[in-house]
Amino acid sequence: MSQNKTIEYISFDEFVNNTGRAESTIKKRYKEIPGITKTKEGFQVVSGTRYPCDLHRHKFKNSGDRRYALLKAISQYQYVTHKDLRIEHRQFEDMLRELLSAGLIRQNNLFNTYGANAYDCTPAGDELLQRTDKEAKSELINLVASAAGTFTGAVISQIADAA
Repeated sequence: MSQNKTIEYISFDEFVNNTGRAESTIKKRYKEIPGITKTKEGFQVVSGTRYPCDLHRHKFKNSGDRRYALLKAISQYQYVTHKDLRIEHRQFEDMLRELLSAGLIRQNNLFNTYGANAYDCTPAGDELLQRTDKEAKSELINLVASAAGTFTGAVISQIADAA
């Protein structure tokens, strides 16, 4: 995100509505959600902020499983980071780059760049996720392999040290 952009905010009520989570849950966990700060007036929410995904019980067998989980979390508008996928940040950026080059995600031009918040699924990504897990993972491998080496842009992913 360029330094000269003015950060835009959404209302806390809009964020609660977008997530489908209980307001009380979000208020309890706000410190774990990069982009939400508590103020005297209530909560301030940066545009593009997402509620964290829950992958802690997920057993990743390989990078294909991680790439699929990343695409699925982006499609469901969930906050996902390299820590959720249990990989290093550089590997996370590489996976984002692969999904971008395969045309499965795109930059959303919103203001929260933590984790994968700067990206939305494309129609091609959503279509891929409509298939069975096995078919989708297989096709994902093919799409990423065919797009390898064609991406030249920069990946946006800010690391958050949320509590």
